[in-house]
Amino acid sequence: MIERLLEIVRRPTRCIVGLMSGTSLDGIDAAVVRIAGSGRATAVTLLHFACTPYEASLRQRLLRAAAGDALPAAEHARLHFMVADAFAAAALAAIAASGLRPGDVDCVASHGQTLFHHVPGGRAGWAADHATWQAGSLPALAARTGILAVGDFRSADVALGGTGAPLVPYVDALLRTSATEHRVLLNVGGIANLTYLRAAGAPEAVAAWDVGPGNMISDALAQDLYGLPHDPGGRYAARGRADARVVEALLAAPFFARPAPKSAGREEFGRGAVERLRELGTAHGLGGDDWLATAVEFTARAVALACRQAPLAVEPLDAVYVSGGGRQNATLMARLTALLHPVAVRGFETLGLDPNAKEAVDFAVLANETLHGRAANVVGVTGASRPCILGVLAPCGWSPEP
Repeated sequence: MIERLLEIVRRPTRCIVGLMSGTSLDGIDAAVVRIAGSGRATAVTLLHFACTPYEASLRQRLLRAAAGDALPAAEHARLHFMVADAFAAAALAAIAASGLRPGDVDCVASHGQTLFHHVPGGRAGWAADHATWQAGSLPALAARTGILAVGDFRSADVALGGTGAPLVPYVDALLRTSATEHRVLLNVGGIANLTYLRAAGAPEAVAAWDVGPGNMISDALAQDLYGLPHDPGGRYAARGRADARVVEALLAAPFFARPAPKSAGREEFGRGAVERLRELGTAHGLGGDDWLATAVEFTARAVALACRQAPLAVEPLDAVYVSGGGRQNATLMARLTALLHPVAVRGFETLGLDPNAKEAVDFAVLANETLHGRAANVVGVTGASRPCILGVLAPCGWSPEP
């Protein structure tokens, strides 16, 4: 087995499928990429990207688990294998669509599906209640695809006192640092997170953290009000009226007073935050579309606040590049543009990559670093006590060696 791993690492390029599903649970992103080198010499070519929606009943079961409903251990065990099966199907479909066969792929990199993430951070070190859980059995994924699987990227950092998130800033620093432009890379998934890249900065100097709600609250409201998984293009939010009083009350939550770096999940911005917004909105006479407009304003204001708080308050900033589902929300993009002026707000595609593919590509790169034995957590971001190799390997999908 060791020889087979060494043979993969020694190749001039590796074909890796990155798999990602965020806290919004809107589907499984699969990016088939070819990667040359590692570390600062990494070069990535995207061969194919696709998003496969979860089957409706599985998504509802995952949402219950992620919301913290009291579920039997049997349900969590079943979900662990069902997610692996769904990820395997998405990977195999993406491989076929790219014109390749499973035997052409060196590894599958899986983020899994986060169902619990509680790591307050603040550099207090690891505590007994700190934990992160991503469903999607790696051995099952390897067995179903017949491909080496790499995943469970967050646990080692958490065990070393880190927040375990965000992890993609390491990749941002390797691939997207400009020689002349000071950048924020803003990913608006279920949670909004940013990476600050100083022009010509070193990877270890990158700054990144979760800044607040992304699409999670808007998605829940769209489901409640219209039976839709999300507000298409921000259309319903555009019809509503955002209430500044409600937004200010939401921004008074303890999360926003905590210093960066920090991470967040459904525990901060899940169903409880949705109900809080609706309660405040009702008290101020808001209607359905007003709730959506207020949710978008909450996200935009949280991003603007992060850009004007420490540590970014004293840093130069030329442009913000937006990826994730939030890039497709025209109402959100318009509010970010207005609130961050004169800083330019652009879609991530202007950097040459589909904004929807970014995180799946990034986890493929993290797997490549794992295969090369490189530490890929940025301790200045997560607060871990030391750098460490992220992820574990599941080679059980391989046929036995003769």
